[in-house]
Amino acid sequence: MIALQPAPLTTRPVRTQVSQSSSPSVIPSVVEGQPQSSTLEEALAKVKTPEDDELAKQQQAFDQMMQLRTEQAREANAIREFGIAQQKKENDFLNEFIRMI
Repeated sequence: MIALQPAPLTTRPVRTQVSQSSSPSVIPSVVEGQPQSSTLEEALAKVKTPEDDELAKQQQAFDQMMQLRTEQAREANAIREFGIAQQKKENDFLNEFIRMI
């Protein structure tokens, strides 16, 4: 059996210095006491990480588990309702039998 290995992670070049020709929105500034988020931070926030994939798998597993649990609860309720209906019919039959005596 061949074991599949994930592709190795590759590194990306990271720009550490802001050049003079860059737009002013790249440099974080403080406006009315609130720091303005830079475009670099926004771009990094949008990057998908392996942790995001793992979290998505956990969420999907949880959703599937909850759907299964919900379906099992529906089945249990249907069986319980069927049993109650059967008991009512048996009680009605017994009452009718007693009335005939």
